[in-house]
Amino acid sequence: MIKTYAPGFGLIGVLVAIAFQINQVQSAISPLAMCVAFGFLVANFAQWPAFAAPATKVSSKTIMRIGVALLGAQVSVVSLKEIGLKGVITVVIVVTFTIFGILGLSKLFKMSGELGLLIGVGFGVCGATAVAAIKPQTRATEEETSYAIGLISLCGTLSIFVLPLIGHALNLDTREFGAWAGAAVHDVGQVVATASVWGDDADKYAIVVKLSRVCLLAPIVLILSIRHRRWLTSQGKQEVATAKGHIEALRIIPEDPHARPEALAAIAEAEWITMGPGSWFSSVIPHLLVPAQLDALKGSAAKKILILNLDASNRSQGEEFAGSTPEQHLEFFHRYAPGLKVDYCLVDQSVVRDEASLRAAASTLGSEIVVADIRKAPGSIHHDAEKLAFHLGHILRA
Repeated sequence: MIKTYAPGFGLIGVLVAIAFQINQVQSAISPLAMCVAFGFLVANFAQWPAFAAPATKVSSKTIMRIGVALLGAQVSVVSLKEIGLKGVITVVIVVTFTIFGILGLSKLFKMSGELGLLIGVGFGVCGATAVAAIKPQTRATEEETSYAIGLISLCGTLSIFVLPLIGHALNLDTREFGAWAGAAVHDVGQVVATASVWGDDADKYAIVVKLSRVCLLAPIVLILSIRHRRWLTSQGKQEVATAKGHIEALRIIPEDPHARPEALAAIAEAEWITMGPGSWFSSVIPHLLVPAQLDALKGSAAKKILILNLDASNRSQGEEFAGSTPEQHLEFFHRYAPGLKVDYCLVDQSVVRDEASLRAAASTLGSEIVVADIRKAPGSIHHDAEKLAFHLGHILRA
């Protein structure tokens, strides 16, 4: 393991050390911004060595998350008391207004929402650090990330010279200017530089306000990670449902997920269990890939009904099994639930091409086929609720 990661971490450490040395010479230049600049130069004019890839992957994910936590830990309760409750509320309002304001402007100027989010959080919280922290939780491209960091770094550098001029023009006192610099400038180093230009201990107030903004980074990352995970889930379902070609196999990660106790209890108490209809690979089959849940279904004394999907044509929209026959539906079901007995298979009469073949396929599940008119209307890919209820009721009373 050491041989795998040590060379890459060594190279990264050298570049980080150079970035900090530059920051010592010119405090207005953020070490993170310099590291981003190094990355830009390597990506466009050189090639990142293969031996550094494992360490780079760990650094961009695990170490970045640890860094975000440590950044927020710089703010003590004592520091927050210095700006008071009104100050904290003001910081939250400023950060929120900045993020959503820039998101609104991004729509106005027809920028991508992800770029607007990067710029908004960067301007609102802590500059390039915030951009790097939230980037994995967005769908932003590397180009958009570089653009956001470049814009934020440029504006932060200009603030060092512009804000003191405006502050003197407005006759701000030391505390007011320090609070303004802490609330307006993005990077911590640039905040210190801006307040130092003003002098008179303005940096003390600026740093407290600035670090209170940093406190908001962790909850923002958390919110965006939840948002991103939901997007990945919905995107995955959409891509499966609209993919061209044929799905050969299906698996779930992790391969042995825990079943919900409520689901197991419901299965154990049920007298009847219905499965389907729905997207075969992203809705119906996944329930069978949870081992404990499948075992519970096998062990249940409840009668089981499998409702097959409607459209067997190639023109179906939004169904990943379009063009597949009812027999193929049953074949895939049996493949992932061997040994699970299904008492009845309810199928619409319009999709039955060969009833004898369908009954043979159903026999692998120990199932009786019920063919009925359950389509909402000719050409529709939706079941008719009343028809479905009628035929289910007939089966339940049988």
